[in-house]
Order: sequence, then structure tokens, then C-alpha cells
Amino acid sequence: GDIQVLPGDRLYILGTEKVLENFNLMCEQRNVLLSSEEEPVTLHKFIDRQSELTEEQQLFAYAVKVKKGSDLGGSSLRDSGIKTKWCACLIGVERAMLPILDVHSNFVFNVDDLLWVIGSYKMGQQLIKNELL
Repeated sequence: GDIQVLPGDRLYILGTEKVLENFNLMCEQRNVLLSSEEEPVTLHKFIDRQSELTEEQQLFAYAVKVKKGSDLGGSSLRDSGIKTKWCACLIGVERAMLPILDVHSNFVFNVDDLLWVIGSYKMGQQLIKNELL
């Protein structure tokens, strides 16, 4: 997008082991200077470690169900407002018990989809306020 990455920013890269390997190779090939503070961890372990951080530093994962009558049903990721209204990042969708991890911007949400998002504590409070959790 139009967000500029600055020196000192902390980036969280999410993906399969192969995706992370490819990302590192791409960075090396393009001479992108990134330093990793730790080895890759599972999402579960990442979430467990959040309790060690201050509330402002913590990231939380939430599961949001697309309910009947919700504005999300029939909406694409691009038009959903997940990024702009919720300040969240969609990490995957569960549809009929099947995970969908590579969600493109034109992906359309269905009623009963389970959206997995990651974001701040403040984002979680907004989801509660909007009765999405």
C-alpha cells in the first residue's frame, strides 16, 4: 500500500515455512537489510508470548463470524473495511471448516464464514463495540 517502512519499524511476517523462506531469499536478492530478532514461531506460540508485552505492544488474534444480515456478507475483502475501519489484518478465512489462507482483495465473504484477524487491543474493543465478537 502507501505505508512507508522506516528504520526501527518492527515488521511481523506471517506465512507458511516456505513463504518465510522465500521472503528471506527475496530480501537477500534485493539487498533489503532486515534483521530478525528471533526464529520463526507458530501463530499459537506468538499469541502466547503477547502476555509478556505491554498492552500497547500486544497483538491479538480474533475470530469474527459473518452473521446473517451483516454488511460483511457478500462484501469483498477490499470493500469490507477490515483494514480501514477495524485497523486489522486478515490472516485467513474458515469456510465450511476449510481454511483459506491466501485471501485476495476481491475475495467475497459469505454468511457463516469465520474471519481470522490480527490487530491491537484497541481493535478488539472496536469489534466488541460493533458487536462482531
